[in-house]
This record gives sequence, structure tokens and C-alpha cells, in this order.
Amino acid sequence: MDPKPLWDRESELAVLGAALFGRVAPLSPDDFNDTRIRRLWPEILAAYAEGKTLQIEQVLDMVPLSDQQMVTQAASATVLTMAEYHAERVADFSQRRQLLQAAQDVAKGVHSGTGLDEIRAAGVEALSRVGPIHDGARRIDVTRVFDEYWEALGNPRDTWGLVTSIPQIDIELGGLHEKETFVIAGEPGVGKTIWVTQLGFMLAGLDYLTPRSPVTRSPIPGAFYELEMSEDAIIRRAACGLARLNARKVRTGRMSTEEHGRFLDALETVRKAPVFISDRTDWTSRTMRADAIRLMREEGIKWVVVDYAGLLKDQADNDVAKEMAISQAMSDLAKEGLAVVLVETLNKGGLRGDESQGAVRGSVQKMYDASVVAFLQFDRTAGAADQTGNKRCYLRLKKAREADIALRVPLLLVGSQKRFEYIQGGAS
Repeated sequence: MDPKPLWDRESELAVLGAALFGRVAPLSPDDFNDTRIRRLWPEILAAYAEGKTLQIEQVLDMVPLSDQQMVTQAASATVLTMAEYHAERVADFSQRRQLLQAAQDVAKGVHSGTGLDEIRAAGVEALSRVGPIHDGARRIDVTRVFDEYWEALGNPRDTWGLVTSIPQIDIELGGLHEKETFVIAGEPGVGKTIWVTQLGFMLAGLDYLTPRSPVTRSPIPGAFYELEMSEDAIIRRAACGLARLNARKVRTGRMSTEEHGRFLDALETVRKAPVFISDRTDWTSRTMRADAIRLMREEGIKWVVVDYAGLLKDQADNDVAKEMAISQAMSDLAKEGLAVVLVETLNKGGLRGDESQGAVRGSVQKMYDASVVAFLQFDRTAGAADQTGNKRCYLRLKKAREADIALRVPLLLVGSQKRFEYIQGGAS
């Protein structure tokens, strides 16, 4: 069977003709197979964005003489009632060509010996770009905002995002939010991995706080991409924090019968949590994004923790280009519909006390791309550590698009138990 052509000249001319009469379809230039229309389409989109309708004479002046017959054919053959049909047909063929190109790229990777993870990631990335008709600029539509408002009015709540069980974050930030990135940065040893581990398992329904919450809520599935620590270490920390047990006792086995029972109960609770984890160290932002999308589709995850993003193995000409590529990839991952938590370290300025967004290691672009930026810091005032060696810390917001950036969340790092307590009394 001969393959069918992957474009329709009649539909492409019909779309161009409809645009000459003010019916501009939300298509991109690349959606057209005809290179003449592809060259002309940006001019039409620019005029439409300014609220103008181009006259046929104006369009004829824009194109070379060899293309003018095509423009007049488009104008004379237009049936406006069929405009939407032809636009959808052009978009359909465009997506088919993209799929064919993606298949060819995958085949080329297979035969060239490229790593399987990279081939799969390239395929997922290509498929994610092939969606419905392009979502171009259009008149404002308040429907979604109205529906969200009406739902909130009927079910008032303090948190409209993913519930973390951290009062200050749930109330001040509305929780974590899908399609957003939350960057947590801090000096070495301040407990960043402990904090994000606890955060993830609390999202998954585990109760770490004192006093224990009497409220039962639905667990939220998510995934850890742990590039610095082993899976076993993360699980052990999660269980120690949940059981309120000294991690050294767990490693040495010097526990009472009661402590032994608490640890086994905590370990079983951790096992049942809807949490996925990878401690592979060879992830690139591209392969990790593909894996997270797989988990979102197959397992329904809603959040991802990357500890830490700077260890992703992206290839680039220099460190700045690498950091920018990673930042863009993480932002793109969030746009797939996930809440993305990124752990970062401080640079020399940050370690000296600089609290600007430039204090985070790597490209400042990461901070611009992030929806929320927070610094985890030790409280260095006198008496900040209690008699047991627990240290007072605070989580200070440096950027938040819809919250008070002066927010400071007081914490207590219970280092021996690999967990944080959230000091009662709210934010300061």
C-alpha cells in the first residue's frame, strides 16, 4: 500500500485564505508544509496580534511575484464556514509529520549505538511536543478562573495546592503547586536532604509532626531522584524520623524491644507509602524528565524531588550553559503537571552570608525560572541549640510569586533522628 501524503494543499490554501478575511487559525509557521505560506504566516500572526486584518493588496506586496498567484488562489477559494475544518486538518498533518520525524530520530539513535535511556527520552520529548492544535493567542477566557473561584467558594480551605502538613507553607503558600518549581538551597550540613525527604513522605501521607495529627488525609504519590545518597539511606532516614529513633541505634542494632517494634512499624509505613525512588547517578535532565512523565502517566505521581539538580549529567560547552539547560528542563518538567522540588547548594557568596538569589551555586537563571526560592539556614543567635544538640533553623523565603517573601518558618533540626520539627506559633 502506497503511503498517503502528509499534507493537504487545499486545506493549507483554505487556512491562508480564511486568514485574509480575519479568521486566523492558532497555527505556527512550521505547521504548514508549503514553504511559501510558512514564510508569510508570521506576518499574518503579527497583524492579528495587533488587531488588524490585512488586505489582500497588502499581502501581495509582502510576497515575491512568484507567490502572488498562490495568494489570490487562497483568497478566491475560501469558504469561511469550513475554516475550522481545514485548520484542524493542517494541524493533524503537521503532527503526523512530527511523529514521523520522531520515529526517524529514534531509529537513527538505535542504529548509531546511542544509549537506550537517551533514545527513550528523545522519543518521550518528541511525543510531548505533539499535542492538539497549537494554543495560540486568543481573546481572554475567564471560564477556568471562574470555575476555580466557584469551587473554592463552595469548599473554603486554606490550602489550594498539594498539602504538605507544614502549616506555614500550606497557609502562606497554599501548599506546593503542580506546574511550579520550588528551589530549596542552603549550606552543607544544614539538613536539606533531611528536609526534602521528610517533605516528600509527608506529602505521601506520613505524619512526622509533634503532636501527631488526628486528621487522616489522602496520600499524594511522588518520586525522589536522589543523585547524592543511596536509596537505603533515604529509606532509613525516613523510618528513623517517623519512629523518633536515634539513627545510630538503628545502624548498631542497640535498641530496646520497644524501639525495635517502633522501627519495624515505621519501616512498614514507609514501604506502603506511594513513593518512587531512584538513586542512579547517571540521569540527565532529559532522561529524568522522561522517567518522571512515565511515572505521572502510569502511577499518577504529582510531585518530584531532585536532590540535587546540579549533579545531573547534562552535556554542555561550559558550566553556565549546563546549569541553564538543567533549569529549563526542570521548568519544562513542572509544566507537564508536577510540583518539582529542587535541592541546590550555596556558592562562596552564599556561604559568606549573601542572601540574594545570586547566592545559589550555578546560573542565576535557575532562580529566575523557579516559582519559589527558599534558603534553609541555621539560627546563629545565642542559645540556638538545646541541651540535646538539636539546632534551631529557619526556612526563609527569598522568592514567591503569590506569597509574602518575608516569610520565615522556624524549625528544629533533630539531627540524631534525621527529622525536623516545625516550631509552633507560625511564621515570623
